[in-house]
Amino acid sequence: MDKKTNETFLPVLKNSGTTPYKIEDLEQNLVQTSDDFAIYPDSLLNYLQKNKVDFIIAGRLRENPTQKNDQYINTIHQYIYYIEQKYPSIFTFIWQEGNNNDEPAMLLKINYPNTTLR
Repeated sequence: MDKKTNETFLPVLKNSGTTPYKIEDLEQNLVQTSDDFAIYPDSLLNYLQKNKVDFIIAGRLRENPTQKNDQYINTIHQYIYYIEQKYPSIFTFIWQEGNNNDEPAMLLKINYPNTTLR
């Protein structure tokens, strides 16, 4: 979180290095209609592809840093989930830091489909 602007950033890896994206920029692709909430996997994927994102770090960041429980910030996990519903094999697991019972962080490679996204 940027203390000056009070904005939360997400580290996303590109070939050229780590680039912080505001979580709000990613979330705007989750809501596509005014009254009905709809998720468009192609829109989510287009955002990543347009910004040349090749890898995603899906970490389990605690909602409350002082409490170790199953409540974590899951924006990226939701983002990944909706894309995987349409493209089941789009992410390749590369690495996991930490074991499954101890708030792991996973590095995933995005295998963009050969078709043109809408």
